Amino acid sequence: MVISKKQSWIIGIIVVIVLAGIGVYRFYKARFLGSQLPDTVRTESKGLYKITYDTIAVDEVAGSLFVRNVAIVADTNLILSSRANVTDSAGGGNDEEIEIPSVIMNLKAESVVVYGVETPRALLNKEISGNKLIVKNASLDLYRLAQPEKSRNDSSDDKSGADVIEKIYADVLKQLSLVQIDTIRLENINISYRDFKTKKLILSSNNVSLNLHDLRIDSNTLHDRTRVLFSKNIEFNADTIRLRDPKSIYDFSFHHLRINTGLKELKLGAIKISPILGEDAFVHQFKTQKDRFDFSMKDLTIRGIAPGSLATGELYADSMFVAGSRFMIYRDLTIPRDDLSRVG
Repeated sequence: MVISKKQSWIIGIIVVIVLAGIGVYRFYKARFLGSQLPDTVRTESKGLYKITYDTIAVDEVAGSLFVRNVAIVADTNLILSSRANVTDSAGGGNDEEIEIPSVIMNLKAESVVVYGVETPRALLNKEISGNKLIVKNASLDLYRLAQPEKSRNDSSDDKSGADVIEKIYADVLKQLSLVQIDTIRLENINISYRDFKTKKLILSSNNVSLNLHDLRIDSNTLHDRTRVLFSKNIEFNADTIRLRDPKSIYDFSFHHLRINTGLKELKLGAIKISPILGEDAFVHQFKTQKDRFDFSMKDLTIRGIAPGSLATGELYADSMFVAGSRFMIYRDLTIPRDDLSRVG
């Protein structure tokens, strides 16, 4: 086939246009991934959160996005200064209204991989869409902030767990119009929940895995109570969950927790309420008689759970089966009783 000089010029122009288009696309893609996304997080959270990562790579052929060493970290100095401003505002020193979150988070992940990512949608429509997202070897640290008196007075009611999750999403990614992923899998996640001021541990969980199916975050699903964590179905597994007793008397632990909202089923290998001190030391730390409880249950199966209630910290179910249990109560009758009347 013979190509004329005129045809060669046309082909050359087309090649230049295509290459220029690819170059522009790659420039804006790199700009979005390397600059605009972190700037979006920082700007829309009013500087509260900052996202960083070591490397980010896009495989155009496979349609995958790989990010190494991702970190979303809250600016604690900004929180402290904002709380001071709210206090000054309550005293008439500053009229600027500053919203303080009740829970902040620090998230660090070794790797994040997204398959079937659609970068053009992210560029044009501020949407993140993909088939599967995998997060491996991550730590999630949550901190509870005591609300200033002004914020407590302005609040009509306490926020539920679902409201807290929605608030964190709004702080971090609210400028994105849509986040849609078919499947999200989190592997080997360690979670802690602490008091921001005292740093005392409230809850911890190790080796957590979580599968979220049909996740969609937009203006329509923010308040959709048929979804849990914005997903139609979740599968949650945790080796151990520990709750701190505010009085440091008992240790509350849950072992081998399994939740499947699709099956409406919750399983537990064991639940334990264990006294921290032995019998004699426990009862003699009080001036009057106190009961010492030592409970354990194993192989619990709860069926017919209401998935939507889990997000608000409530559990409704049709039935519960317990394979075995142990209940021990100890009281030293030689210790004086209290003077409280228990009649009526």
